[in-house]
Amino acid sequence: MTGTVLVTYGTTNGSTAQIAETIADVLRKEGLTVEALPARSVASVASYDAVMAGGGLYA
Repeated sequence: MTGTVLVTYGTTNGSTAQIAETIADVLRKEGLTVEALPARSVASVASYDAVMAGGGLYA
């Protein structure tokens, strides 16, 4: 795969941000261009070839 991947996340305490950054690092090591951004800062996903979204789940 070529192109740019967005790893976006919502976080309250920072744990999800850390996981998103780890995922982004792994993808970068595989040769992908990756941006990891908080979901609230993403206005559009049109410029990305793939998007991953994550958030906390509290039970």
